[in-house]
Amino acid sequence: MKSASIFREGDSDLRDALNTDPVENEIAKIKEKDPNFNPTAHAEIYQMENVKFKQAVPNRGFLSDVLKTFSPTTDGPDEFIFMAALAALSAIAGHNFYMRGAIGNRIYPNLYILIVAPSTLYRKSTAIGIAEKLVRMYDKVLVYPAEFTPEQLLHILQNKPYGLFPWKEFTNVLKNFNKEYNLNLKELFQELYDVPQEYRRELRSSKTVVEYPATTIMAACPISLLNESSKTSDFTGGFFARFIYVPVSTKIKPSLPWPPGPDKVSIGQIQDYLNETLKPKIEKIRTEKGEHGERTFFGFKPTDEAKQAYSDWHVRNENLCLNQPNEDILA
Repeated sequence: MKSASIFREGDSDLRDALNTDPVENEIAKIKEKDPNFNPTAHAEIYQMENVKFKQAVPNRGFLSDVLKTFSPTTDGPDEFIFMAALAALSAIAGHNFYMRGAIGNRIYPNLYILIVAPSTLYRKSTAIGIAEKLVRMYDKVLVYPAEFTPEQLLHILQNKPYGLFPWKEFTNVLKNFNKEYNLNLKELFQELYDVPQEYRRELRSSKTVVEYPATTIMAACPISLLNESSKTSDFTGGFFARFIYVPVSTKIKPSLPWPPGPDKVSIGQIQDYLNETLKPKIEKIRTEKGEHGERTFFGFKPTDEAKQAYSDWHVRNENLCLNQPNEDILA
């Protein structure tokens, strides 16, 4: 019996949809806009740039525990779960920790992450849900609302200057940003990314001051919708340039029609770490004062190994961008 015979007459659209490779479908959509698009060349770029995933995952600790706990619960890519753990840790750490940069500037651990994959099959929303769950396990007020105006956002940040924006539909966020009363939101997030010592906004009737805002974003979008909802200026400008892009277009894990819940013991151990180990450390940092009563933060230095790994990536990345067309967008 031919597989097509299971469909009723008139079900051709459904049949075609089920028989279409989602990745090929995404590529076809891109080619409609860009006839010169070469998926093989793009795949080679991704392969060159991707650090071997297993080498990036620590052998123990919070990131490793989250991956081991949640990987069996979803057929979505482990890369997405790992980034969810990073996003949660980033949102929880906030502005309490920093690393000294090469010129003495402070580099905070807040991240803007965008996971990119075809719709539905790659469980992008599931990964963002994991990040949100982890942050709520620590403190539910660190999860920011999905919609806001610039004024509402600054009011939120005044009360809680660090936390997580879980944007499961990034294109809807972009549409909201493009509304007339929200036109400066992209520029605002550009500034917040660098964790300024003070962000000040003055209107005729009010003044808003936010100290050390450290926002973390975890967002998701199919590549085709990202193309439709964005402009070239979004990529060449500062907002999109601040994101870590995590593209996945090949599904490796077997499908899970009835995914199991996470192991209760493992979840309990993660919760204990967040509330009994990490929270007291962060609270101590938050409440300690300097000799003049000023707010203190915890500074740390990267290891020589970490510096070398970053240096190698930085040089390789720049050389790659310099040898590709559309150099400004890739950079």
